[in-house]
Amino acid sequence: MMFKGGQDMIRVVCFDVWGTLLNIEAFYLEVARHVSNMTEREYSEVMEQLVRGYNKTKEMRRQGLFEEGKIVSQTLDVLSRESGVNIEILRRAMARASYTIDPQRATIQGALKAVREIKGLGLNTAILGNVLFWPGSFTRIIIERTGIGDYIDAQFYADEIGVSKPKREAFLTVTEYFRVDNPKSLVHVGDSIYEDFSGALGFRAIGVLIDKNVNRPIVLGEYEACIIPEISYLPSVIKNMTKNF
Repeated sequence: MMFKGGQDMIRVVCFDVWGTLLNIEAFYLEVARHVSNMTEREYSEVMEQLVRGYNKTKEMRRQGLFEEGKIVSQTLDVLSRESGVNIEILRRAMARASYTIDPQRATIQGALKAVREIKGLGLNTAILGNVLFWPGSFTRIIIERTGIGDYIDAQFYADEIGVSKPKREAFLTVTEYFRVDNPKSLVHVGDSIYEDFSGALGFRAIGVLIDKNVNRPIVLGEYEACIIPEISYLPSVIKNMTKNF
């Protein structure tokens, strides 16, 4: 089944990963636990330093201060300096966390059900994720452990494709994979107004922003964009596109 929108056909629903499908806070808590165990440093101290390093590095990425092909190693170097934790310890802690994190804690509430329902509509599904500190391969492990991977046709991570959102080339990678010519055939869903929402709209795809500050779905234009309070609203939004396009 493909959903018609004017002369366009919705063929692919693409998801951001961290903050949209997976809980980034839960993962950092698990990383901090492993770092604390390996270094004998206080857990709360480690967590505070990781959060500080994360915030600084994310802002640096927005400023374009990292090379696309070296983003994991360069951001990890910043995190190591900010936290005072050896890079190899950080790598090991993140690798361990990808296997030890509780899949239920790792999953955003309603995400598994939403992805399953979207896939049940007969649409292609994908993940398009940026990376910081750890490679996309670690995220793939968590996606599989949560069961979300059973309903995803393809996954694309910045360290693997060589480009990060919001650059149009990142979204182009998805449409080319599914042989989609019209950007309006792609719906991209994410929680970042910069990386996901503006990136999708800049590519001329349909953008869906998850924003906890709204209490109901807000449709912009003729379903050219939509803002929803949480991911559980997504299946009904996609279904409504068939009626309103």
